Amino acid sequence: MAESHPSRSFDDPAKQAAALLIRLGVAVLAIGVPAGSLMSRRLIFTLMPVGAALILFGVLLDPKRTHIERLTSAICSPLCLVTFFLMGWGLLSLLWTPFTAIAGERYFKTAGTLLFAMATAAALP
Repeated sequence: MAESHPSRSFDDPAKQAAALLIRLGVAVLAIGVPAGSLMSRRLIFTLMPVGAALILFGVLLDPKRTHIERLTSAICSPLCLVTFFLMGWGLLSLLWTPFTAIAGERYFKTAGTLLFAMATAAALP
């Protein structure tokens, strides 16, 4: 006799892996970033991209593609386009600063963190 098993939630490993990565990323952003910023102001530049990358990898693994559609619509939004314009303006302003090394490092840290934050905010369920 063949027994019939009820449908289990762990039958789709891609969906479970995506959910785990998203939860880990949210935990890093919600717990790790504030707790780490108490110890060091610069730790946000390490933990923020890690949490954002975990969430974005989870979104890419998710079998349903509604997250990617939301991400592309968020990139084409007027607010995001204005942000890209201001980031480009800041990049052009690095051309005439006498302290290009220090200003460039600070710009790319801030711009990278901002881009990851925008992509992560658009991809959150």
